[in-house]
Amino acid sequence: MSIMKIEDITNNYYFENLNENHAMNDFDCGDDDLNGFLKNDALTQQNANLNVTKLVMCNQMIVGFVTLLTDTIPLKNIRNENVTFNIKELLGISSKNKSISAVKI
Repeated sequence: MSIMKIEDITNNYYFENLNENHAMNDFDCGDDDLNGFLKNDALTQQNANLNVTKLVMCNQMIVGFVTLLTDTIPLKNIRNENVTFNIKELLGISSKNKSISAVKI
């Protein structure tokens, strides 16, 4: 695998939707968990409509990626009831709700 100069990437990058035709075996961002997610889980989850993954490409090579997915943050993890109340009030969330909708990037 050749090393690209940041200037080449900055001047020539483009985005593509992840699909089964992308060769991801050479991708290595230096984080085993992220590498594993892209190589083993991202496409399966995207096909199940759980996320959307965009690849950052340069010269036909994957140089990065971003995955968007929806999730919730459970409020039960916040031990201070005043903090929970303030969060709900600031976000206009019903007192019945036990979680906050979230987008993970």
